[in-house]
Amino acid sequence: MENEIIVIEGAGSPAEINLKKNDIVNMGMANMADSPVIIVGDIDRGGVFASLVGTMELLENDERARVKGFIINKFRGDAGLLKDGLEKLEEITSVPVLGVVPWIDHAIDEEDGVSSRFECRDYPKSDVDICIIRLPHISNYTDFLPLENIDGVTVRWCDSKDKIGSPDLLIIPGTKATVNDLRKLKESGVADEIIAYTKRGNTVFGVCGGFQMMGKVIYDPDHCESSADYETGLGLLDMKTSFFQQKITEQVKAQICKSCFWLFSGLSGSFVNGYEIHMGKTEFGDEVFPLLYGTERNGKMYINGVTDKTGKIAGTYLHGLFDSSQITKGMVNVLRKRKGLEIIGDEIMEHHVKLNDDINYLAGIVKDNIDMDAIYKITGI
Repeated sequence: MENEIIVIEGAGSPAEINLKKNDIVNMGMANMADSPVIIVGDIDRGGVFASLVGTMELLENDERARVKGFIINKFRGDAGLLKDGLEKLEEITSVPVLGVVPWIDHAIDEEDGVSSRFECRDYPKSDVDICIIRLPHISNYTDFLPLENIDGVTVRWCDSKDKIGSPDLLIIPGTKATVNDLRKLKESGVADEIIAYTKRGNTVFGVCGGFQMMGKVIYDPDHCESSADYETGLGLLDMKTSFFQQKITEQVKAQICKSCFWLFSGLSGSFVNGYEIHMGKTEFGDEVFPLLYGTERNGKMYINGVTDKTGKIAGTYLHGLFDSSQITKGMVNVLRKRKGLEIIGDEIMEHHVKLNDDINYLAGIVKDNIDMDAIYKITGI
């Protein structure tokens, strides 16, 4: 046995009675694993007491017996004000409340589809303006969090052609549904706006699914993502991608090539660690040049990204590129110099260091606000 505790995270409500017969992530998984259950309620959304009582009422008797405690999450204010409600909740359900976790400001990665950063809002003006296309099935958006943490940089998430404007850099991110999202870009006019943006001499960078969209065509002979055999791409890069059932999932170490991509000027030869998670194999034409070489796939080097001959359009399969402060700082300083601004002189904290600090901070607050002895007893420690 390699682990003392295995935590199984659910997804959504454990009492979705219309989906229960196919449930493999909530109570269905708990039953398969013969696991005790703790239900966490988000009080910030409102109605937490009714939600927890209703959940218990909708569970089957054997499922209800698995529930060993409640935790109230994201409470703003004096937890003493909840005393009467917590006592009543325990009285009605016969399930103890293990603690109340306060609202915490942190920068820990959120889930792809629920991040508050995607909500419509006014963005502050800053020295460097970066626009990221908000794809309907966006994935791995956390690739770009390090950019948000740099002073003088505004990262805007845009889902309509009217919001793109004239940023210093436009990014097309990853997606869980490449063909579907590509079609949505075309239908909404965003695709035409991206193409017009590049014709004005501006810079576009794609990652994973966004990278695939930038090619001439995406073939889908096995109908992995759609019923069509192919979908034409944005035509920004001379490459073609074919989808197959097998998915690539691996850690990658890559080296930046001595290419003409202007944002990577001064970074030639730098190494960066990341990962790939995608379907599809891409063939590159004569009008593109290597951007990154992956160095650890079957012991051979391979092209992990390309740039066009203008040096303004590029993309890669590599997730985690911006986690490197060297890469992020280098790119931002190139953008700043182009606008006649002073370069960033201070060191930027590595993303993994900041993330680890935030996780430890959150863990400390959670530990101080829940009954850890009860948690240990539930887990059998």
